[in-house]
Amino acid sequence: MTRSRRRLGADHFTTLFACTMLAFANARNGDAEQGRALGEDTMERARNSLGPDHPITLVAAATISLARLGATEQAHTLAADMLAHA
Repeated sequence: MTRSRRRLGADHFTTLFACTMLAFANARNGDAEQGRALGEDTMERARNSLGPDHPITLVAAATISLARLGATEQAHTLAADMLAHA
């Protein structure tokens, strides 16, 4: 991911994809806070550079929802927004 950011830029499709997958892995493997933080950053960058309907943006939003499972209301709101754009 660091190499991708350095070579391609933080908002390049490949970098955003790698960040989304790392955020998902973190959230899935018990590091919800790290997954949420990376997912939120990635979702904002993807939304700004790729648009709100792009699959990377939507996957980043889903990752944040997974990381926020303990924060049910926030997860529900984000999931509803993601589904509206799907």
